[in-house]
Amino acid sequence: MNMTRPSYLSSTRAKTPLKKTTRTASRCTMFAIVLAAPLQTFATHRKPTPLRDARILIVDSAPRVRIESKSPISIRNNKDRKLGELPPNQTSELRPQGGSIIQFDNRLRTPNDILLEPENGEPVSVSIYRSNKWQQLGAYAGSLRIASTDDDTLDIINHVDVEDYVAGVVAAEAWPTFHDQALRGQAIVARSFAVYHMTRDPNAEIDLSATQGAQVYHGIRTDSVGQRVDKATDFTRGVVLVYKDGTKDRLLCAYYSAACGGSSQPAAPFGADSDVPPLRGNVPCDYCQIAPGDNYRWEPVKMSLASIQKKLTARYNNAKKLGRITAITVSEKTDAGRPLSLRFTGSNGESFDLLAEKLRHTLGPNRIKSTDFNLRIEGAKVIFENGKGFGHGLGLCQWGMQGQALKGQHAGEILRYYYPKSRLVRVY
Repeated sequence: MNMTRPSYLSSTRAKTPLKKTTRTASRCTMFAIVLAAPLQTFATHRKPTPLRDARILIVDSAPRVRIESKSPISIRNNKDRKLGELPPNQTSELRPQGGSIIQFDNRLRTPNDILLEPENGEPVSVSIYRSNKWQQLGAYAGSLRIASTDDDTLDIINHVDVEDYVAGVVAAEAWPTFHDQALRGQAIVARSFAVYHMTRDPNAEIDLSATQGAQVYHGIRTDSVGQRVDKATDFTRGVVLVYKDGTKDRLLCAYYSAACGGSSQPAAPFGADSDVPPLRGNVPCDYCQIAPGDNYRWEPVKMSLASIQKKLTARYNNAKKLGRITAITVSEKTDAGRPLSLRFTGSNGESFDLLAEKLRHTLGPNRIKSTDFNLRIEGAKVIFENGKGFGHGLGLCQWGMQGQALKGQHAGEILRYYYPKSRLVRVY
């Protein structure tokens, strides 16, 4: 495969139940990027890519779902047999019936595990019923695989062309005011992250979720922001990040977060496959100081020891042996001084270590915005103070990228800065 660096950047269907989690990331060689699958045509200006569709879990365990499209929607089973058709411009409500049947309003009942395919490539609008109200998720290109789960709810997987998916991710993950070069950089990073996960298992039912656990994705966006995102996606079509592993080019799992707070952190503690040169961290960054609100510096957060202990014991068995938590100390730091691992000591003398990032997610990643903090116990309270940054701090700093773009740096230059020893290649 010809994998040359783009000149414009150089200066610059399975059985149910569905699996609910993606597998641990593994390295993949570049020859696995082109995946065998028939191409589909959608009502977008983009030509389909030579990859199979990305499979994105957009609905996880919803009791009821509503869908609508401007075109008729074919309903097919997992053997590609047409079971029926939904009319255009009409909302249809779906709900599971006993785990083996899906009910469409009062008109149609189908066996579990179906594929909805709109004609003419029109997007499908999806809403879910949760917390006693309907919530609009977005409009999705491609097709929708729907299956009921063991707990009598519905999962929906969007089978979508990679470039349409990338555009949707950039629209959801980047700030609307980002510079064009920052949007291009975000498109390359989103595409790299997606194709990396697609190549782990070409037959996976789910490549990624549509949440912060992977990449936020709400389908297509057609307003002025969506138009700018489309241009950035098209401008970087097929471009991904790779690094050299011996004599082979390897796809980079291109992690990114909102603001690193001054320095990125190494990815190695989060898995052996993340211990690669572009993700070794400690990349200095003062560009993200422009981040608005508390994305760069956040106010102290106070939590009771009792509430922290309750959350820990609910998730980690090792926390149950502590008795009452009496001390929390930093057991390991990154080279840049960010807490990497924390030690919890209990009243019975037992202790256990936990990655600071895991504690952050246990306590709430939007409350404890990063792991770059100072920590102290004051009576029955734990105080997280001097907090810097927002997110895990791995790889790219999004607001740092914006800061560099405003200073005249091009997308390729910015990405090579945050991912040292990486390079850009076009894979289609």
